[in-house]
Amino acid sequence: MKKNSTSKYNLNADFGLSYFSMVKWMVFNYLNNRNGDKLIDTRVNIKKFKVINFDNWNQVDLMASPSRRLCDFFWMDLNWNQIISDLGAPISAVEIGCGTGVYGSLIEKLIGYDLNFYRGIDINEHKDWPELMKNPKFQFFQGNAASVESDLIGANFIFTQSGLEHFEEDLSFFTNVANYVENLKHPIIQIHLVPSRACISTYPWHGFRQYTNASISKVTQLFSNNSEFEWISLGGEFCNRIHRKFITIPIYTKRGDLRKKLNKQYNEQLKEAILLDNESKNENISTFSALVIRSNFKKSNQ
Repeated sequence: MKKNSTSKYNLNADFGLSYFSMVKWMVFNYLNNRNGDKLIDTRVNIKKFKVINFDNWNQVDLMASPSRRLCDFFWMDLNWNQIISDLGAPISAVEIGCGTGVYGSLIEKLIGYDLNFYRGIDINEHKDWPELMKNPKFQFFQGNAASVESDLIGANFIFTQSGLEHFEEDLSFFTNVANYVENLKHPIIQIHLVPSRACISTYPWHGFRQYTNASISKVTQLFSNNSEFEWISLGGEFCNRIHRKFITIPIYTKRGDLRKKLNKQYNEQLKEAILLDNESKNENISTFSALVIRSNFKKSNQ
């Protein structure tokens, strides 16, 4: 048990588990997610992301999982001009758990010269970093998510993409971020894309945890009333079925990932599933989730 974690029970599946530990991981995450629909922090505004524009379909890898495709569509659909206007400055971005830095490249592609800098932090150095750092706007550093406050200096845009589930003490990370935010006078935006509760069945034995309404409230409660919160569901049960049909079940029944062999059918059925999930009104069933935190903005009149 870790008091600095959103999950009461922690077991890391990133480096492989024995059969007994795999069962243990499932039990732990079931217990962590139980009663997860309850939103403890009433300041959080729950929303649903709908994919309206499919013109970018071929700009995302045709082998991308449903969650990865939805996340990329989410980033592409953001109103970056409005974000830059709201911040009142070019974007100075810090990504924690950046991996190869691919999302730094995506953001630069989306906003161009409005990117002041991108700083990627990861516990492991990656071979792609030297090439990306030929761009003078890109920086990479090795660092631990639980002690990143100095890495945030100068940032007005902090984000993670599929990173938080790998942070053992995710609340220590957010405590550092909250301290940084509270000491700022200028506006700052955070966006964190995380696995939803459904990922226990679509992407089992991955990282430490998934996130629910209840567990994300532990994060938002670290921030003062100078912050506003949106908890956004991406996808839904139809996308989850596609993931299990083409990826999870074939892999764990030794048939192998079917996305390459049946790529056309996979993409056709995934597109249909996204459209069906667009119509779902149940925000508590999602494929992935996004937490958006806006801090130090002037409150609009109610």
